[in-house]
Amino acid sequence: MYTCDKGTALDQCNATTGKLACRVKPVYGDAGHPAIQNTRFSEPGFIAIPDCFWGKAENGLEPPLNLTDVPLHVVKKCNATEGHYGEMSGGQPWVIV
Repeated sequence: MYTCDKGTALDQCNATTGKLACRVKPVYGDAGHPAIQNTRFSEPGFIAIPDCFWGKAENGLEPPLNLTDVPLHVVKKCNATEGHYGEMSGGQPWVIV
């Protein structure tokens, strides 16, 4: 996810003009990654897409970004060469107050 300066037209906000705010990489179920061990995503054919989280320092998080009136550019790349499960909502932003 890239953030652009306030006032940037949406069609001008992209990976070149914006600042990288969040990048996630999939965790493959059969890779033995400790973050998904013994979960439904630890099976071959599944992937887990970690989310970017901001929040309170007491929860071990970085402070939230102020995105009021800030244009965003989100890039999602996926490969359908091999069948897999778990990425249906990848790239979907959520705001919890």
